[in-house]
Amino acid sequence: MLVPMTREEAYVVLGDIVRDVLDCDDAVLSDAAGPGSLPAWDSLAQVAILAAAEVRFGIRIGAREAERIVSAGDLVDLVLGKTEAALA
Repeated sequence: MLVPMTREEAYVVLGDIVRDVLDCDDAVLSDAAGPGSLPAWDSLAQVAILAAAEVRFGIRIGAREAERIVSAGDLVDLVLGKTEAALA
């Protein structure tokens, strides 16, 4: 079920996803965080993070959308856009 959320709330959920996927309890996210900024965040981890985000946020991320996600900020923007559109 989709519920309205703030950017900060989306970051809390995404942070949980990233820490779980990367198995890194001290990972801290920012708009610029992404592949290369955290040692374990490689292309395979990126796919796992996007898949987990789809499940957790109840959205679908298309291949072209996934290609444009280069940071946590991009993913949060996409998640918020999709959830807001679905709730409208």
